[in-house]
Amino acid sequence: MWTAANVCVRSKPKVECPLGAWVERLIKLDSENAQAWMLRSSQLSSEGKTTAALEALENAGRVSDSKVYFADTVALSERALAAVSDYAFVERAGTAFGVGARAGLPSFSRATTMCREASETSAQWAQACERYGVQGETLGESELEVSVAQTIQKIVREAVGDQRGADQIQLRMDARRDVRIGQDAEFTLLSMMFLLSDPASFSSYLNDIRVNGELTALQLFNATLEQRLSDQPDLVCTALDALVSEWDKRSALLEQEL
Repeated sequence: MWTAANVCVRSKPKVECPLGAWVERLIKLDSENAQAWMLRSSQLSSEGKTTAALEALENAGRVSDSKVYFADTVALSERALAAVSDYAFVERAGTAFGVGARAGLPSFSRATTMCREASETSAQWAQACERYGVQGETLGESELEVSVAQTIQKIVREAVGDQRGADQIQLRMDARRDVRIGQDAEFTLLSMMFLLSDPASFSSYLNDIRVNGELTALQLFNATLEQRLSDQPDLVCTALDALVSEWDKRSALLEQEL
């Protein structure tokens, strides 16, 4: 339901879809997810239902979880490709991450716009938006989710005239960005090769995203890979041989089809 609702949001007004019904269904299935309630709030706000939108947003700040189903979308996409195609695992895994980024991650533009405009005129809205932001920053699954949550907190502080508070949030944003840049730098082409060629590493990484969030999962993956390569220097050659073998098989199949 999460993917369907987000695709619906992105497709409107070109494509008609029952967004309200789908979001209601999502809430019933995952009522403890702050992102589901934010999706509900922004949907109601766009329909002019301000009171109901505020109630949904307040629920987003009370629940115990915050996720955008990124890891689940990637895992399900890989399994779906395995069921309907003859793609090698490396192809399925790589494609699955692309699907997760496109279909699993929502557009937060309506949420940020709603909180910016409403917080300038209503203390109740400002408080609800800020609580949602705290939930997203603390419990968020993806880095996009955490970044947006921090941005919304900063927007609220600026809207209520608290520039010092906004500056403190900016410091947290900068510190997290620096950590993320460092981890991204460590995640080399070699890291990607291991992640996409080893089903165990792939599954472990996705599970770490679910449990600990994307940034911590990346830190754990980088540290684990460094230790594995230290303990098994020949591991790189073994992984490369496996990849070359898979690509050779794929090339042979393509040649047969041609």
